[in-house]
This record gives sequence, structure tokens and C-alpha cells, in this order.
Amino acid sequence: MQRTPQKVTAFVTRGVGEDAELLVFRHPHAGLRLPAGTVEVDESPPAAALREVLEETAVTARDPALLASERTELSRSGRALVAPASLRTGPAPDRAQLGASLRRELPCRLLTTVNGAAEVMVEESDLATGQMLQRYTGWIDETTLATSIERRHFHLTTAQQTARRWRQRAEGRFDFECYWVRLSAEPGLAAPQQAWFELCRPALRVSTGKADVPGRDP
Repeated sequence: MQRTPQKVTAFVTRGVGEDAELLVFRHPHAGLRLPAGTVEVDESPPAAALREVLEETAVTARDPALLASERTELSRSGRALVAPASLRTGPAPDRAQLGASLRRELPCRLLTTVNGAAEVMVEESDLATGQMLQRYTGWIDETTLATSIERRHFHLTTAQQTARRWRQRAEGRFDFECYWVRLSAEPGLAAPQQAWFELCRPALRVSTGKADVPGRDP
């Protein structure tokens, strides 16, 4: 049976009521975003949410509380990798590798299958401009592919003092510009994160209206 990739999204807030703020960052190729990512092997979803916040924004968050869960069925040819894979030139396991190593949870398109092997196409684009960055086509084991993704959205808080804006080096190659926006405003997150925000905003408004969340700059 195919495993389903597990994803998390982190809505980190500080302040209460109309003063509540949401932590976001600007990705150089993917627009305005929330901390989010894949649950690692032997990692719980709450722990993954805490880790993603720290890795992508350098903020130490706490108290992850589940806001919502959703399962996304991929398109007819859409797939996601459940394990890292190396593309090869043909369906046979002994065919030469193409040199492109695909990370776990990477989305791809299924082209065809032969005897348990799958030919896939992987495209990486600049989500802010739509410009194609890289495209790979090759063969991997069909068992490494999944047809759906499960995502959990968490509300977290922080007591950490931060500047209004700061930069965080992430993934060893990107500089993220991190900052706070009013929860009551329209953040204009990149798709599909804006839809996640709309889904969770009512619960976030309730949570931030009831609890005192320290950490806001004077």
C-alpha cells in the first residue's frame, strides 16, 4: 500500500485581538509564505511544525494546536514522492542513473508505467513569476509514488522577541525575508497558502482573541 506524504503548515501568532500578528516570510522564488513543510520519518506533525518554523524563520515557537486537516487527491497524472529517488534512463533497475536526485514529497507528473517502474516528469518553477527553472524526465520505482497528500494546519505562539523584519538563510541557498503582518489584514499569501489562511482564519481569530500571547515588541 502506498504511503501518503504528511505535510504541516504553521500559523505563528503574537499579540491578541485586533493587535494579533501573523508570522510570514518572502521566498525569492515562491512569494509570500507561511512556514510549512514535510513531516520527517519518525517525526510527529506537531514536532514538524515547530521545526519548520525554526528552520525557515529562526523563531522558536511553542504550543502547536491543530486548527484543521485536509487530504488532497492529486490530479489524474499527479503524483508525490514518498521517498527520495534517483532518476534513471529506463524502467529496468540496472539502467544508468541520470544524476538528478529527487527529494521526498516532490510533486511530479506520471507519464507511463512499465513492470513496476514509472516514467515521471518533474518541473520546478518560480512560483512568483511562473518561469520554468528546471525540468527532469526519467524512471523511478512506482512504489515511491503517492496519489494524495495529507496536510495539518497548526496554530503556534512565540515568546521570542524579534525585529520587525529580519533575514533567515534557509535550505542552504535561499534568503527569506521574515516579518509580521496583522492577522486582521489580507496577507496576500502565494497560492495555495492563501486558501489555507482563509480556512484557518476564523479559528485563529478565536484563539488570539482569548489568550494572552507574549512576545510583541513594545
